[in-house]
Amino acid sequence: MSAVAPAGSAPSTARAAEGRSAVATVRQQAAGPLKWTALGDSYSAGALIPKWDARDGCGRSNHNWEQQLAQRLNTETSDWVRLKDVTCGAAEINKGVLSPQTCDMLLGPPFNRGTCAWPARPAQIDALNGDEDIVTVGIGGNTLGFADVLAKCLEMGVEPGDPPSPGPGLQRLLRERRRQAVAG
Repeated sequence: MSAVAPAGSAPSTARAAEGRSAVATVRQQAAGPLKWTALGDSYSAGALIPKWDARDGCGRSNHNWEQQLAQRLNTETSDWVRLKDVTCGAAEINKGVLSPQTCDMLLGPPFNRGTCAWPARPAQIDALNGDEDIVTVGIGGNTLGFADVLAKCLEMGVEPGDPPSPGPGLQRLLRERRRQAVAG
């Protein structure tokens, strides 16, 4: 792709013009809107970032990165992107993306932890119909227990300072994990 920028324009202006030119070129070559399906967990869903969708228990934000990018592309080139966003908070690889997400995994908002206030969600992969131009997947933190690791770090604490440092309990845990990783 090439772009023409006014003489004397700043490099960032030239890059921005090049980006807009690339978007316009791709859009002109497309037969119709770009069909994008987003799959993923709370990190992708932007869970609990207002304003969220309270209809299905996923906590999906209308300000997650997928929504923001689609809106920006549609602003630059009207109705270019058709986004189907099926991301969902608490989704895991197996329970959420590859198979249904059970009702006890749908936490809100509104917050109804473990109450099955919403019906189980179908497997996100079932949202694909083969007509997509782009599929993005952001998943894995829940499967690997990221929330438990974070909670343990907070429980073990940090020592105040500039910058703060891990407290003694957390330092012991980190040394042990490092030892296990090297030995394993």
